[in-house]
Amino acid sequence: MLAKASQTLSGYFALFAEALPDHWALGDAKGGYLCTNLGLRALMKLLRRLIVFVERDGTRTVALDSSDIVERVHPLVAPILTYFRTADPADVARFRNRGSSLASVDQNCLQLMAIIYSALPTFDLPEVKKYIESQDAESTKRAKDMIDEINHILFEDVLVRLKERYGEDREAWWVQDVPKAVRNDCDRQYNENNGEHDRWQYLYLINYADIVTSGANWELFKDYYNFYGKGAKATLVRWIGKVNKARTVTHHAEKGPLSKDQVAFVTRVHELVKTHIAGRVSVDPKKRYLAEEPAALREALAS
Repeated sequence: MLAKASQTLSGYFALFAEALPDHWALGDAKGGYLCTNLGLRALMKLLRRLIVFVERDGTRTVALDSSDIVERVHPLVAPILTYFRTADPADVARFRNRGSSLASVDQNCLQLMAIIYSALPTFDLPEVKKYIESQDAESTKRAKDMIDEINHILFEDVLVRLKERYGEDREAWWVQDVPKAVRNDCDRQYNENNGEHDRWQYLYLINYADIVTSGANWELFKDYYNFYGKGAKATLVRWIGKVNKARTVTHHAEKGPLSKDQVAFVTRVHELVKTHIAGRVSVDPKKRYLAEEPAALREALAS
């Protein structure tokens, strides 16, 4: 029995190795995923689900030879082979960056199952249907607009507050309290683009978390940016980083829709930003405006 299981697994992995030789050869190097520890774990989980599907018509895989089992699952993995044959680095990175936890491996397995389902609607196992139903494509479009508005509000607010405090003469506001690493990155992009825009127009959404918590800047922003109540200042603006993670999905259609929980999180942050930052309504430092996210949402926002 162990020999048969080993032969089945070997033949199953060979489907990927032979169809995707360049990707498989990368292993854990940049751009590789399937032939990594995390990828192999996800593929093994997937194989168990494929066998469950194969057995729905009464087939007893325990009675089949290993080569027969591989032959039965081959058509099911074909959409995955097609996907990774044309996947760009961002597609692969999304799988790699989910992490090594059991939940992350399960998430990657479900994503692989969703790829199969999109090409073969008969692959309608309950868990993959539940996973797909949890993804909110239409609301993701609305979330994209909300994130764009959040980004615009933070950009305008940060520039106004720093200029008020440090002045615009010789760009003192930019030099004095925008962290050097952030300035250097903006300068690099400014130089690469031949000065087409001002340096600060190359700020990313994630940069505002570093700016508002830098040095004395927190005194300017804490009454409007603290959505978590008590804690270290960096943790009080972690919502910026989480919205930025959601942005990597909303602004890259190939990465798939946000989950309903992610959409709800972006919606709540959008409300708070409009009220407290754009509307200049001070927060109550003793109040928690954002609840602790469920484990699944924390996983998604951290991936």
